[in-house]
Amino acid sequence: MARLQLINFIIVPALVLISINIADSQLRGHADEIYTIKEKQALKQFREAVRESLYLDYQKYDSYLINWLRIGKNLDVDRAKEALLSSLKYRKDKNINNVVDEEVMLNFHKSYPATFGQAIDKIGDPAYQVTFHTWDIRKVMIAGKREILNRYNFFIFESITNVMRARNASHWIFLTDMSNYNLQKHACLACNGQLIDFNY
Repeated sequence: MARLQLINFIIVPALVLISINIADSQLRGHADEIYTIKEKQALKQFREAVRESLYLDYQKYDSYLINWLRIGKNLDVDRAKEALLSSLKYRKDKNINNVVDEEVMLNFHKSYPATFGQAIDKIGDPAYQVTFHTWDIRKVMIAGKREILNRYNFFIFESITNVMRARNASHWIFLTDMSNYNLQKHACLACNGQLIDFNY
């Protein structure tokens, strides 16, 4: 589950900076995170209920599991289990866990470059950087590669989230160069449809 919370949205000439909080939903547990007695009890019950379905290390941390319990009110274990299993099925059906190693994505990345975690802010949060004006989204649509671009979204989110897990970070920074932004190339009708056609 990736729940995005927009913290900052700053625009300066030819530059966009966004700070995003992933709400610890796919990150390692923080030693200083404090849970209520009810949350601890619910976590214990929830862990037992989904133990057999958790196949990656990060999925076993309290900070991952607690967010599923907080989806609704009253720390509903049954509802959290249903939501988690649905998400895990979605990731399995889309083969998201392996997207960062796919040859098609790696080749697409060469034409639509971005960097993940090469820049770090002063508190240790990694940055996702892209020169967006070099991305010709309209060209991708005309070439019938909408599905590849849609999958590239998974590649981007998995890449930056992997960096976050490695650094035990709960935020990431989106930094892009918007000089030469072109409405025809970046904001055509098909392009805008692509930008919102993304469920992660």
